Amino acid sequence: MGSAGTGEVPPRQLRDRMLRERRIIAVGDPGGAPADAVPGEAVKREVLDRHFRACGELLPRGARVVVYVRDDDARDDDARCPAAPSPPARP
Repeated sequence: MGSAGTGEVPPRQLRDRMLRERRIIAVGDPGGAPADAVPGEAVKREVLDRHFRACGELLPRGARVVVYVRDDDARDDDARCPAAPSPPARP
């Protein structure tokens, strides 16, 4: 997952920032790619796995974009999960 908006911050601070959010959009490698073995990436995976759930996924060329929503959000699933965007029109 990329670190846009987080820069190089300590893992604890990264965790705190993520837990303040209701939704997170993660951009990463397509499925099957090995996980990065750096502390910040491990924290991102742990927070997403423990406190969020995948709500939608797009697979543009060479990437994976996932929308995550907080598990403890009291709203119903339709309100929590945005509708999938339409693919761009082809000329």
